[in-house]
Amino acid sequence: MSLSLVVVALLLTLAQDPAILINDHNLGIASHLAGRSGYPVLWRQGHVSVESIHFLEKRIHLKFNDICANIQAQGVHACFGSADLSVAVGLGGLKFRVTEIGPIHLEGGDIAYDSNQSESKNNQVQSTFPSFLVGAHIYPVHVDVPKLNIIAGGQRLEGQGRIQIQNDQEASVQLALSDKDRVDQTQLQLNVKLTRRETQLSSLLFKIQASYQQSQKKIATTISGDADTSTLNADIQARATGWIPRLREVSVDHCIVGFKHLSATPWPSALHVACPIKTEITHIRTRGFPLSSLPSPIGARLFADIKSKSFPPSADSPIEGNLSLRLDPLSTPLFEAGSQIETRIAGVPSDFPKGWTAASNLGLRIDITHFQQLVKQLSASPAAVWAPLNVLHGQVSLDAQGTFDLNRGTLPILLKTRLRSKRQNLDLDADGTVTVSRTASPQNTFLTHLGLNIALSNVQIELPPLPQFPTPTHPKPDSLPQFAPDGRILTTLSSQNAGQAAGTSEPPFSYDVKIHTPDAAHPIRLITPQIKTPIPIAADLELTNKTGIHGQIQVLKFPMELFRRQVTLDHLTLNLAQPSKNSTLNGLVQIPYTDYTITVLLLGTLDKPQIKFMSDPPLPDDQIAAVLIFGQSLDALSPDEQQSVGNSRAALREGAFSLFSLYYLSSMNIESIDYDPDTHTASMRYRLAEGTSLNLSQGTGGGQPSVGLRKRLSKHLAITTSLNNPSEQQTQRTVSTFLEWAFQY
Repeated sequence: MSLSLVVVALLLTLAQDPAILINDHNLGIASHLAGRSGYPVLWRQGHVSVESIHFLEKRIHLKFNDICANIQAQGVHACFGSADLSVAVGLGGLKFRVTEIGPIHLEGGDIAYDSNQSESKNNQVQSTFPSFLVGAHIYPVHVDVPKLNIIAGGQRLEGQGRIQIQNDQEASVQLALSDKDRVDQTQLQLNVKLTRRETQLSSLLFKIQASYQQSQKKIATTISGDADTSTLNADIQARATGWIPRLREVSVDHCIVGFKHLSATPWPSALHVACPIKTEITHIRTRGFPLSSLPSPIGARLFADIKSKSFPPSADSPIEGNLSLRLDPLSTPLFEAGSQIETRIAGVPSDFPKGWTAASNLGLRIDITHFQQLVKQLSASPAAVWAPLNVLHGQVSLDAQGTFDLNRGTLPILLKTRLRSKRQNLDLDADGTVTVSRTASPQNTFLTHLGLNIALSNVQIELPPLPQFPTPTHPKPDSLPQFAPDGRILTTLSSQNAGQAAGTSEPPFSYDVKIHTPDAAHPIRLITPQIKTPIPIAADLELTNKTGIHGQIQVLKFPMELFRRQVTLDHLTLNLAQPSKNSTLNGLVQIPYTDYTITVLLLGTLDKPQIKFMSDPPLPDDQIAAVLIFGQSLDALSPDEQQSVGNSRAALREGAFSLFSLYYLSSMNIESIDYDPDTHTASMRYRLAEGTSLNLSQGTGGGQPSVGLRKRLSKHLAITTSLNNPSEQQTQRTVSTFLEWAFQY
């Protein structure tokens, strides 16, 4: 009891006369004690005085000249030329409390902050306003800092700042910084305005305006809202330019952020975000691919509901919650699209990604509503749509819905085309899955696999016309075809791709694509002017990164013209193998004549096709060849034509003729056929016009394929021009021209 009386007596004495404890002498002692505690505060002149408001409330005045404080743990050093501070303290309920703050005037400030010297790297903000300050009356506060230096992230910023509190209701902070050492002249400006919404100091309205510029990079933001000891609500508006290539501007408008302190729960911190985002994209053309049809701006919405096991939230405390990003519907002349991703997360931020779970649902849809717009957009790019598909009109759609986590993802996809032209259809129905998985390698890389099944539901393609050489029913020749290979078509792998193909390590991208026609009633139909009836084709193919393409392509039974007669192709099957030259052929064509039927068998491989002839009733091989090539029996042919028949049989037997050669052989006006058994090269001469002939040669013995024109100029003079395609040892084509003079004597 006596001790309590002593304490009460001391409190009353201090309340009545604070100068007993607060005086100039004890102020010096306090400075010494602060220095020993690691917070040195020094001044050139200092004075303290006490003014009585009433018996238990006193006002304390502090006045300093050239005062400096060094808070080493925070990396802060601050000095002021003059400091004039007032605070009122009263005794109530046996507790001292602050009843008035201010006036405060700090002039001539010089403050330096160095993040490299800060000893505390993970400070938490005080979660509640000090109780002994609650209810204090605020008088004007003025802090002027004409010299402010901040070193952070290897950058040095210089500038000035000012803090002003007009009364109990309003306060403002102004800050302007720049980096004059850099060429890009970095600038930072900050204005903060605080307004007390109620009579309690802990409930505030705030408005923060900030801008940052570094060369062409700019960002400006305005944050307004309210806060108290347990909640914070903010409305954010921001605009950034020059930070991301090809993005002219990124902005958020009325981004709502809400934070709450939930007491008596395992998760005391809760964060809610609803944020609309807009991006304005510049005209993009990357490596020749134009994207000028992208709309501007592109909008999205970010939503987040996150809770933490600490208050205030700490990077070392577990969090969990939901995130979602939804792309606003895009509608352009080229395509329409929509996308969204929703993620459930849980983990400790400072440990990411260790111990984290993040399960995501991804949705994506792209509709190309006007295919011709895409054709025009890509017409001048490396991805130009080739003929005959470039005349199609219609729609293409892609739909994908999948799930992902930090180690694996699965994305089922659906692809559909509905394309039309006057004589063409391209209806594909494809479904598959994209799988992404993390490897156990130290590089922590990802592997991607595409599995796709493509059904050719309704496909009719018009092939470009093949050149028509003179025939009795077509006497005027068309322009000659391009016999030299097209440079856009790659026939061998590049050295880099070849190395990857031959390597044993698993590639970062693998694929397994199956292509098939649904049934015999819905084959692929190829239209060509040379054949009146569409060519029906059934396909069952598989393309993988490991084995290449394999499977079967089958030409179904249909009527056609061959060797100048209407015939029936019973079947032609190509069984694909790797390398492709080993793909096998199996075909049968029946050619009816008045007294017999000739059957043509197509056998062997693509590299070495075998063409055999049979007849019913049986005929000798030379008779069959004579009828097919010249339309007459062997006895009715001239000696040169009989020799051509023998040469053609030898060429067919040795595989010197390709399938296309056989087709042209059957429809053109042949003058002669020669065959060199040493080089396995066959040469054919076709009559184009009077005195003009076309010479074609090809073979399997290493000779160069060539095409030439021979024009007789006079009785004894002729000129021949030939184009030789490169052999395996050569890289360039050669052109030769000969002037011939012949005289018979």
